[in-house]
Amino acid sequence: MRDSKLTELRFDPEKFLPHLLGQASAVGERDFLRVLRDDFGLSRTQWQIIANLGFSGSMTATEICNRSGVEKTKISRAVAVLEDDSLLTRNRSKVDRRCEYLTLTPKGDALFVVVGERAIEADQALRARIGALRARELESALRALIRKPDQPRR
Repeated sequence: MRDSKLTELRFDPEKFLPHLLGQASAVGERDFLRVLRDDFGLSRTQWQIIANLGFSGSMTATEICNRSGVEKTKISRAVAVLEDDSLLTRNRSKVDRRCEYLTLTPKGDALFVVVGERAIEADQALRARIGALRARELESALRALIRKPDQPRR
């Protein structure tokens, strides 16, 4: 161990929660991201858009940003690619012309079903790896970290 002010305080990066969360996220997503890219030609952001629209129906890009935590510019670029690939459509709001609703096309819906099945398999494999009780506890802990301080518990 290095001799420094931080080591005197006993800071250990291997016990630093943000570091552990990042590592766990990378391990948890690694194989699924490979499936997205190699089998379906999708990026993580493209899949997040498809998953949100497939689950919830029409949404705005801002709503997807809020749910996924992805920056609006990344969402906008991914939406353009998905639209070019005929996986989603944009529809202007009749109430607010500045607002566009994104909706999956039938081709996008079909992709959601197929990739969603693979996502379920990946989720089940991770849950099996740590056991049902730990998986429920982890999900609860992660939701608590994600929740804004003024939001009620779900």
